[in-house]
Amino acid sequence: MLDLRFFRAAAVLLVLNSHLDALYEHKILGFGGAFGNSLFFFQAGYLLALSVEKRTATNSTEYFAFLIRRTSNLLFPAAIVTLAATLLDRSFPTNATEFFRYFIWPTRYWFVGALVIFQSAIYFAATGKRHRVFIFAIAATFLELLAYSQINSREFSVERDYFRWIHYFIIMTLGIWAFRYKVLLGARSATFLAAGGAAIFIGAKLLLFRHIPGEYQFILIATLPPFSVGAFYLLTNEKLIAFLDRNMAYGAIAGFLAPLSLEFYLVQVPIIHRIEELRLPNIVNVAVAVSLTCLTAFALGRLPKNRFSFSKLRP
Repeated sequence: MLDLRFFRAAAVLLVLNSHLDALYEHKILGFGGAFGNSLFFFQAGYLLALSVEKRTATNSTEYFAFLIRRTSNLLFPAAIVTLAATLLDRSFPTNATEFFRYFIWPTRYWFVGALVIFQSAIYFAATGKRHRVFIFAIAATFLELLAYSQINSREFSVERDYFRWIHYFIIMTLGIWAFRYKVLLGARSATFLAAGGAAIFIGAKLLLFRHIPGEYQFILIATLPPFSVGAFYLLTNEKLIAFLDRNMAYGAIAGFLAPLSLEFYLVQVPIIHRIEELRLPNIVNVAVAVSLTCLTAFALGRLPKNRFSFSKLRP
């Protein structure tokens, strides 16, 4: 298995930085959310394919046990954070429908709702013949293009609502592709893809969309798949990892962030919003928000998860 520490840590840092824009004096510093989300879903697909290979379900009981275990590992920490935020905000669900939406599906976190739905389809793609991955990716791409052609793009943002679900599903299938095909991509090619995709995305967002309406938003989403693939092969490159590990601080930071990627995603927004309300000096705001996010994510990661064993559910 490839060393994913720096790849997963990069996803956490990019998304965290994008949410810190609420605390930065210069909002332009809070970039990287779309990049981080892409890396997050890419590694989710890769790790799901890895998990499937380790525990291939041979019957329907094992299939449902696998999905229940993975779904519980998503919903349990999300429910803990949602409960804490609800108690602090005193915004309790007023009926059964709200309770279901808060704690079961889609939850208050769009990516948790998306991953719960994606897992069944991704499992099917990961367990079948290799061409299934391409069929799923092509079908999702067709749906994305069809949906994009039908919307009023002057008023719609591809980075909001359920449209982005289709896009990140495609990114997730790329993670499966990377695991199953074991394609080797050199550092130069990977750097070209990652840097080129990032440069076009940033350039389009900062320059193009200030003068051209939103019907050209497809440029943004088109740059994220190559960026994700390039970043994956770059940040899992053995030579780069060996170079980064020479500095113990880099390895320690990556080792801390990587296994807590879900926990960081869950806790950062409510914490940053709370810190924003304190109206502290900008530098203090950021330092306090990052420190509390790290501590809370670590504490959440230490909680026992509700895991379901295959052996317990076998007939």
